[in-house]
Amino acid sequence: MVTYIATERPRVLFINQKFVRNVSIISRRYSRDDPIYYINLYVHPLVHTGNNVSIDIYFYEFQANRYHRTYVELHAKMCDFIETSTLFGDTLKKALASQFDQKKCPFPPGPRLFANLTIPVKSIPDSFPYRQGRLYCNTSLTNNGATTRLADASIDLEVKVTTGNKFINKN
Repeated sequence: MVTYIATERPRVLFINQKFVRNVSIISRRYSRDDPIYYINLYVHPLVHTGNNVSIDIYFYEFQANRYHRTYVELHAKMCDFIETSTLFGDTLKKALASQFDQKKCPFPPGPRLFANLTIPVKSIPDSFPYRQGRLYCNTSLTNNGATTRLADASIDLEVKVTTGNKFINKN
C-alpha cells in the first residue's frame, strides 16, 4: 500500500503588488498512471526574501460539506522553514538549488519558478487525523518593525491509498 496526497484547486487569494507580482499556482499529475500530484509555483518578489518573510500554514478539515479549522498549524520564518520543515523543506531546497548558485537565504528579488513540488508521503504519519481538507498559506513581510501582508493562497488536499492499480480514499 502506498499513500499519496492529491492536491487540487489551488487558488491565489491575495497579492500585495508593492512587494510581489505574478503569483500563480498549478497542481497536476503528469499522467493517469502516475498518482503523484505536482505543484508548480511561480512568484516574482520585488524585495529580498529571507527570515524577514513569515510563513503561516493552517490546515482545515473538510467535514459535512464545510471546512473547519484544525489545531494543525505551521508558523516559521522563510529560511528556517526551508531548512527545517519536514513537509515542504526538501522539495523547496531542490527547487531553489536549481535556480541559485547561492543556496542560502536571503534570496535576491526576481522571478522564481518552483517546479514539481510534492508533499513527501513519508512525512505524513499514519495517525494523521485528517484525510480531506484545505491548506491555507499566508505570507507576511517584516520590515523596520512593521508587518505587511504579502500573499495568501489555498489548495485542497486529500490523503489517498493505492492498492495495485486502483486508488481508494482513506476515510
